[in-house]
Amino acid sequence: MKMKRLLAVFFLCLLMCSTGRAELMKTAGPLGQGNWRLMANAISDQNFMNVSGAADLLACGVLAYGVTDQLDLYGTIGSGNATGLPAQTSLTALSGNFKYNIMKCCDSPVALAIDGGYKGSSSLMGTTLSAFSQWKLGVIVSKMIHPFIPYGGLIYRSTMKNSNAYTSQYDVTVGVALYQTMALMLMVEDTYQTISPTIGNGYGSNQIAVGISGLLN
Repeated sequence: MKMKRLLAVFFLCLLMCSTGRAELMKTAGPLGQGNWRLMANAISDQNFMNVSGAADLLACGVLAYGVTDQLDLYGTIGSGNATGLPAQTSLTALSGNFKYNIMKCCDSPVALAIDGGYKGSSSLMGTTLSAFSQWKLGVIVSKMIHPFIPYGGLIYRSTMKNSNAYTSQYDVTVGVALYQTMALMLMVEDTYQTISPTIGNGYGSNQIAVGISGLLN
């Protein structure tokens, strides 16, 4: 029954979801070899595309797997919409990410991990279709203080639009996970993005994300 509820939440989110621009939604601690985790995240990204009042209101479905006791892989798929732009805009995305734990929670006071990955996405604004590709690399740090896991991240992202350089950005994330057991976890985080377009002035954007995740085994 628990598995069915988690899968229902996951597939519900896939119906309305898209990979957010900067959500982290993970602690530095490893999943553990052979463990699967299912995640459903809701995201609000303000000042979208540097347009005042614009926002992409998204949700994500994520499936993660512990390849080893240090290496985790994440896959995300979905679609969504943006509001406040000159024309109706829909978004689709598919991403793959890895997290490599440098310091395990059980071996040190804090956990430290390298986080990286690639995302392919597209946007349809009115009748204009644009394709985006983005890679990221950064670090995550977290500490278990039952029933909380405060965490933070510093991530660099580089984005191309229609095969041309588009933006580079740095994300600073602060979040906390709430858990009683590792089988079920609630998360909330805030990310500030410093975005530098290849054309035009740089700008900042704030993103808030909340999520729920559960172990599948």
